[in-house]
Amino acid sequence: MATWHVSYEFGSAGNTGASYAQAKATINQAVALASAGDTIEIWDTFRPTIAGGAAAFNALTFPTLTSTLALTFHFNDFVIRGETDASLLTGWATIDANSFSKTTTTGLYIDAIVHDYDTTATWRVGTNGTLIPNCDLVWVANAATVLTTAYSWYYDSATGLITVNTQGALPRLGLVRGNNRATPYTAGNGTAEYSGLSVDGSNITATGTLTTHNINKYSNTAGYGVFIGESTDVVWQCRSVHHGSGYHGWGAAGPNSKTRISATNLLITTCQRSSTHIVLYASGNDQKVTACDIGGFEIHQLGHLKPDNSLVQAITGQVALFGHTGGPGSYTNNTIAGLRYHDGIIYGYGQASSTAFNVANADPFAGDTFEESERSVVFERVTLVNASGIQISGTMLIKDCLLDFASAGTSGASATGAVIMNSSPIGDVSRNRPLFAGCVIRANLDRAATANFFNHVKGSNSDFTAGDGLAFKNCTIIDQSTQANTVNWFISRLTGATHNSVYARGCAFIVQTKTAASSVFSANDSSLADADLDFKTNAYIGISTTAMSDVAARNTQAEWTATIDSGTGVLAPLFDTSYANTQVTPGTGEILKTSTLNAGKKPSSFVAKGINMAIFSGAYGAWQINTAPNTRNRQQFRERGAR
Repeated sequence: MATWHVSYEFGSAGNTGASYAQAKATINQAVALASAGDTIEIWDTFRPTIAGGAAAFNALTFPTLTSTLALTFHFNDFVIRGETDASLLTGWATIDANSFSKTTTTGLYIDAIVHDYDTTATWRVGTNGTLIPNCDLVWVANAATVLTTAYSWYYDSATGLITVNTQGALPRLGLVRGNNRATPYTAGNGTAEYSGLSVDGSNITATGTLTTHNINKYSNTAGYGVFIGESTDVVWQCRSVHHGSGYHGWGAAGPNSKTRISATNLLITTCQRSSTHIVLYASGNDQKVTACDIGGFEIHQLGHLKPDNSLVQAITGQVALFGHTGGPGSYTNNTIAGLRYHDGIIYGYGQASSTAFNVANADPFAGDTFEESERSVVFERVTLVNASGIQISGTMLIKDCLLDFASAGTSGASATGAVIMNSSPIGDVSRNRPLFAGCVIRANLDRAATANFFNHVKGSNSDFTAGDGLAFKNCTIIDQSTQANTVNWFISRLTGATHNSVYARGCAFIVQTKTAASSVFSANDSSLADADLDFKTNAYIGISTTAMSDVAARNTQAEWTATIDSGTGVLAPLFDTSYANTQVTPGTGEILKTSTLNAGKKPSSFVAKGINMAIFSGAYGAWQINTAPNTRNRQQFRERGAR
């Protein structure tokens, strides 16, 4: 087995490729020499330049990888940059205390301008200490407006004049290659859109470290850090870091099925305002997403930032993790058959109009409501920090996840209304039965526009099927809202759907701070029969004793026990007005042995292990008490909750 070398800085098509000194100039030149089992080593940095004039800059082809051989592609700290080098450091004319101008090449396609990008010490420090670029200047419509707009730019394509407002700092600019459209940020995509690295083929293994910067940042269809197109059997094992991406940070998308595509160790920071950080997508009749696995990710759900850390554009519909297809409304048998996101973390920064994850068009599930196996979409051990909401449709499993929507913010900051929105399916995807198992879910419902945790909404989609609805087993669900005069509730059924149900086994529904009098359990449920509320062996903490339901016959806790959660003995529910008695740590769901939630209950369906990996011990909620304490597991979950 041979090793072939590529350098986009120093390579040449005429070289042999057999060593770094004889490196080829592109990946595909090396692939042409390779045989199955070989390794391609990719070195150095790729970046555009304006030295060759506008025609060369505008038409520059970014790296591509095309192979159907069984090859390993090892990225030796390979860097792909979408912005020009330091050719614009000198020669600036001072306009005023904040603004400068310089004449450069005419006719450039510019997507964005970044200022002082390489001085990473000035980048924003993320929630966990990760550095996030905050170097974008905002485009304005003319040079005069630049003078009155902090951190802005304008480029006159006809004259080549660049005018920038850097608030007095000497410009250190990079021009980000864009599309051939008249103005940045517009809906039209032009004909020069691109991604950092485009991959097509099969039997591809990627290792090493790859980083992309400033890739077609304001495109609304392109600008992936890594774009995996018509591909199967792709194992993306390299450390893949993407700063300043366009429509997606990393993804496999496009016509035809996406089969056996996996990735781990992805870090994605800023993306275009309505983009997705990681996406799996297939379109076409009889085309599916199958056996795809994405793990070990770290996502910072932010749009592109100016040097003062404000957003260049307000977030509109940005999603951190997305899985979908062209849609049963457009294609036949075009669904998600197998997709798993796991062991990752999403930092939401409380951004309104964003969702941490969203799935649509997943294969239906015919098993028991509380059965975990054989579900087409799985989110497992995913941690959300200061997220705004999630939106789901289908029969996915959300397991052992820490879902934090609790940070303080303005009332109504969650774009979805509820922090978890359950939408009816479309087209020939006929079932909607998502299951939350062993999750800790906490929210500040003061931030939710409709002041509730969970919403069912029919919208313009087809109706729910009888028996459809959200299911929870051994989840710890905590409201941390504080507005005394606001009435919040856990579950709301929006009108318009003929069917939907709610299922809960062994869960703990907890109000931490508000008085019980303003804490309502279920609302808008008057059209639901008692049988639609399938609750068994749950704990209700800090909730009003006379506000369990909109239906008078099940409104008091006594009535709720008689008609809905009616178990006795080891199946009995718990009602307690005191949050303190739960002895629960909201960030992780951890409880002490003396907690009232540690009650030795045995609901008919329950998790095999708690979120802390302890064998089920009969506690309400996600955390189970170790009979033989496992210090390592406990510490791991404390760390997850603290991130």
